[in-house]
Amino acid sequence: MMKDFEITHKVDRELWLWFANPDNFCSKDMIESCSSMLSPDERDSWRTLHFIRNRSEYLATHATLRIALSHH
Repeated sequence: MMKDFEITHKVDRELWLWFANPDNFCSKDMIESCSSMLSPDERDSWRTLHFIRNRSEYLATHATLRIALSHH
């Protein structure tokens, strides 16, 4: 059983949640656009992935991270 807790100090902060569906990263235009955001090492790693699903997930997470970091 979890104990109840009390917030003793509250700091006003924002939480930004970024979500990218890897299925949306399969079109030729999206792949070209997002792969250009990758570093050379990331691009090499991305190219070595065998399965399309893994490539899409890799591209989605790395491109989304780059976009999110550029906004902060």
